Amino acid sequence: MQLHDAGLADTKDKLAATVKGRLDLLRSAHETDGEFRRAVRHSNHADAVANTTRTRAIVRTLAATFFPDRRMVIKPNDAIDFLHAAIPTTYCDAVLLDGATWDRVERARQKLKGTGITMATAFPGRGDGVERFLTHLEK
Repeated sequence: MQLHDAGLADTKDKLAATVKGRLDLLRSAHETDGEFRRAVRHSNHADAVANTTRTRAIVRTLAATFFPDRRMVIKPNDAIDFLHAAIPTTYCDAVLLDGATWDRVERARQKLKGTGITMATAFPGRGDGVERFLTHLEK
C-alpha cells in the first residue's frame, strides 16, 4: 500500500490555495466594502440564520473569524484547518482541533449563541483537551 500519493497531495494543495484565495478575497472585501461588513455582522442574527441552512450559517460565521485581523497572513494550512472544522462542527457531536482552529470555532459559537444553531462540542488538541475529548467520547 502506497503511503504517499503525489496526485492526492497536489489536489489538497490546489484545494488549500483555492480556499485561501477566497478567504483572502472575502477579508479584503470586509475591509473595503461597508455593505459587505454590515451583511457579515447581520449574518449571525436569528432572522438571518432562520433564512439559511445550519451548514451555511456555521461555515460563513467560521469564515468571518478570519476577517478582522488583517495582519494575520492566512496560510494554506489555515484553509485546510477551516475545512476540517466547518463540516465536523456542523454534523458531529465532538471534534478535536488544533488550538487556533478551536479558538475560531469557539468564537463562531459565541456569535451564533441564541440563534438556535448548535455546533459540536470542540476540544483543543493542547493541554488537557485530548484527555477531555476522549472522556467525552466514552460517555
